Parts: sequence; C-alpha cells; structure tokens
Amino acid sequence: MTSPARAWALVALLVASGCAGTRIELRPEGTLPSLCLPAPGEGVTQVTWWPQWRADQKEPASREAMAEAGLRRVVMEGGCLGTATFRRRPASPAVAGETPAEIAGQPRAARVLLVTVRELGPVLRLGSGAIVEGETNVVLELREVDPRTGDLRLRSIDWRHGGPGVVKGVATLEDDIAEAFRRLLEGRPPASR
Repeated sequence: MTSPARAWALVALLVASGCAGTRIELRPEGTLPSLCLPAPGEGVTQVTWWPQWRADQKEPASREAMAEAGLRRVVMEGGCLGTATFRRRPASPAVAGETPAEIAGQPRAARVLLVTVRELGPVLRLGSGAIVEGETNVVLELREVDPRTGDLRLRSIDWRHGGPGVVKGVATLEDDIAEAFRRLLEGRPPASR
C-alpha cells in the first residue's frame, strides 16, 4: 500500500471507530428519587450554583459562562422543576463561611437545590488502545436542602460523553452540562422486578 493510501485507510479507520457513547456514574449507589417535580405546596424551587474548579482549570471564565447557560436552560424550561429561580453565588459556602442551611434560608423557597460545578471540559487521550480517545466530562454535586428543617441530601454525577476515535472540543459543553444536570435531577428509578 502506498503512503497516501495508508493515510486514507487510517482516516477511514478513525472515522469508522469514532462512536460516541455516554457513561454516567451517579452517587450515592442505589435508588435516587427523581427531583423532577414541582416544589411542595405550589412553592418555588430555588437553584443556586457556583463553580469549584481544580487549581489548573483552563479558561475558567468561559467555562463558567457555559455552565451557567446550560444549568439555566434546564431550570427555566419549567418541565422538570416547575416554578424555579436561578442564581449564581459569588463563592462556595466553604469560602463564604455559610452552611447549606443558611444559604437555603430564602423565605420564598419551598425547596432549595445547591449545585457545585466541579468539572466541565474536554478530555483527550492518545494511544490508549485506540489512536485517539476523547470525551467531554461534567462533574456536578447537588445538595437538596429543606429550608424548613435544614435537612440535607447529597447526590453527584460524573458524566462522560465520547469514546475511541472521538475528538471533542468546547463547542458542546453547554449542551453537555444541561444533559448531565437533567440526568442528575432525574435520579435513578428502582430496578424493575
């Protein structure tokens, strides 16, 4: 096979093997009830979010803009949470010194969801069984707070979309975080018998 023919064969192999799939890891293990329901008593669900990036996060300002747009889209669609408000905190509770119950002390909210964005970005690996393997990765942590009692329930998602032969950039990150957030809110239904 000539050199140009080999190059085209390699390109064809990459295109053929470039199948994207989604892997989802929800925590805690077991049944996670859906949060896709209106707040009790025709109340308002308050969604408050903030980023908590790793120290070497690339382009945090642009990631924050994409994160906010994707999360806002899910909250404001109204189909999952009903009537809801959406806001960004200037700092995480650990930095601000407030507890989740103090943050939840909003008089109008019947339910409070505190969302921490820990990861939002593309990942590219070379030489791991395929010539190239790429994906986008979204890591979200959600605390559901009952504003009357301060009770707190925690859940998280590690959402990855990609696979062998896939190269992903930042163009889909807003859609990726919206999809991961929807899945986190939907939870995990009990296994059918």
